Amino acid sequence: MKYEHLVRENIFRVLQKTPKWVVEPLVSAHVAAERQKMVNLVTPLVLVFFVTKRCNALCDHCFYWEQLNTETEELSLQQIETVVRSLKHPLNTVSLTGGEPFVRNDLFSIVKLFVEINRTKKVNIVTNGTYTDRTVSTIQRVLDELDSVAVNVGVSLDDFEDAHDKIRKVQIFRHAVETVKRLKQIAKKHKNLTVSVKTTVFKDNFKNVEKFRQYLEDEVQVAYDIQYMRSPKFDVYDIDREILSGYDPQESEEHQLSLGEMKEVFDVFYSKKATTNRLLNNYSLVLNEGILEMKNHERQFVKCLAGKYDGVLYSNGEVAFCEMTTAFTKIQDYDFDFFRAWNSPESNQMRAKISKCFCTHTCNLMNAMRVDKDALMKVIYPNNARDIEEKECGKVINKSHFDRPDKTAT
Repeated sequence: MKYEHLVRENIFRVLQKTPKWVVEPLVSAHVAAERQKMVNLVTPLVLVFFVTKRCNALCDHCFYWEQLNTETEELSLQQIETVVRSLKHPLNTVSLTGGEPFVRNDLFSIVKLFVEINRTKKVNIVTNGTYTDRTVSTIQRVLDELDSVAVNVGVSLDDFEDAHDKIRKVQIFRHAVETVKRLKQIAKKHKNLTVSVKTTVFKDNFKNVEKFRQYLEDEVQVAYDIQYMRSPKFDVYDIDREILSGYDPQESEEHQLSLGEMKEVFDVFYSKKATTNRLLNNYSLVLNEGILEMKNHERQFVKCLAGKYDGVLYSNGEVAFCEMTTAFTKIQDYDFDFFRAWNSPESNQMRAKISKCFCTHTCNLMNAMRVDKDALMKVIYPNNARDIEEKECGKVINKSHFDRPDKTAT
């Protein structure tokens, strides 16, 4: 449903004006229905697809940096078609990422495969915004020729020009801003296109977040979202470390925010009511509030659905349940049949290993929130971030759970 985000926004606005005693049973019924759908899932409903390892940037906070530009092998369009045909359920969302996805000249064709063959409902593309003309022409073509699908383009902007380009190791700030502005013009004519800015916050840029948020609101006038720099090394709990993916940002310990600094960022970004997309803002607010609670108390915020609802396919054919854990097989070993790989003995062994783990990965958390009653009620009726004790706010959280005995390691 290409206008689903608009329907959700309108329903959200109505629910906010409705008493809780009326809304709560409706939310409970929705959650029960969605969870019932998951019982018989044999392939995921959300797929993160790394379409390439190629990238023109080398960002300080990139968890995938050691993999970038290391090999040219990518799944061909024909191989991707075989994968798509093997999916047994229409995807709610396919997220195309990398690397920089727009370095692939066949990105439109990849989107077309998912939309026409799988009937994918939403395509999400994350980009650094460098290739403005190619990005705009590709998105315009998707909207013109595949108008049944909802499209979101998230453009990465982390700070003002000099700092942003220093973080990214390439001069791309102006290109990224231009990409956002031109996509916004297209979105005025195509209501199934949403454009947002993604800001990754860490030591290098957190002091500028207040001014930068104001810039995004006043000058760029775009919906924005934040995520804290993440690392499997510091952000996954109750797991055998042997199955962590090892995708860690450069010098991740030095870049990690303390819990107090994370709270400062949270307060800055959510101290003002959103003027663009209120539903996205509230989701992000509750999500990041949950991450703070998770970091502070080392307990699960919502039950992760990775391995059931969520899946990952890498550009070299590796298949994983999430980006925090290692791949359990390669799609080539199953003749590019995703169903067979997803239900293989290797997959079942990995599911057993991740049955109790939890982490701060925003994509997985956001998906899990959509089928969690308490989280949805908070989105509709958001509260301020929970108080964090002063003594905890100064704690550097990058040593938190790796200093304690591993409960699951053998």
